[in-house]
Amino acid sequence: MKVFKTIKTIWILGYFTYLLLINSFKLSKDAENNSRIAVKISKKMLAASKAETEIIGAENIPRNGGAMIVANHKSLWDVFAVAAAVNRPMGFVAAKELYVFPLTKYLNAINCVWLDRFIDTPVDKKSVVETQAKIVDALSGGYCLTIYPEGGLVYGDDLGAFKTASFNAPQKTDALVVPVYIHGSAGINKEGRWLVIPKTRITVSFGTAIRPSEAGVKNSAELCALTREKILELKDKLEQRSAARQPRESD
Repeated sequence: MKVFKTIKTIWILGYFTYLLLINSFKLSKDAENNSRIAVKISKKMLAASKAETEIIGAENIPRNGGAMIVANHKSLWDVFAVAAAVNRPMGFVAAKELYVFPLTKYLNAINCVWLDRFIDTPVDKKSVVETQAKIVDALSGGYCLTIYPEGGLVYGDDLGAFKTASFNAPQKTDALVVPVYIHGSAGINKEGRWLVIPKTRITVSFGTAIRPSEAGVKNSAELCALTREKILELKDKLEQRSAARQPRESD
């Protein structure tokens, strides 16, 4: 079985590389065009891994203006799921580890912001300030960015701790913050980061957008806590719905 999963994973990664290469010549300086290409690739990757996708609360996604989509992070497939669900030009606050050929060209084309998590190196305050400035510029310019404030993949059913710094830019710009809970994506590679298990159902649930100035939050820490609370509420609703759908045990 593990051999099959390994072969499946190699095929999926090869297919992803193929999609990146054959579509790269279509990229331009138009973020909307590039976003459409990224969405197309994301949908093909979800289909290739046999992942069914359900979207809840799509009406909560702002159609225009600066917005920060904030989601939990269980799998690399979360990126594909969110990209396929958001019907507007959008980039990601992406870890520097993702900036590798041929993916780098796409990340730049959809205006992603490079993020150093300083996993094995001391924190460079200058780099942090520059990253925050780029996020502020993007939100102030009316762009949409997705960020995973847990700072990495979190396995299991629980939410990890959120990084308060993830909320500095939306607090400063008063950009809308959209809480998102992603369920089921861990099923694609639950045995490890790269081993792919097909036939997974991913649910992407968007909550009501939060305007910091209207939410009564005084700082980034309070905005962080409020957003995490809203994501937990989305998680609870999905779990309650799942429990209600399970067949009742016979007396």
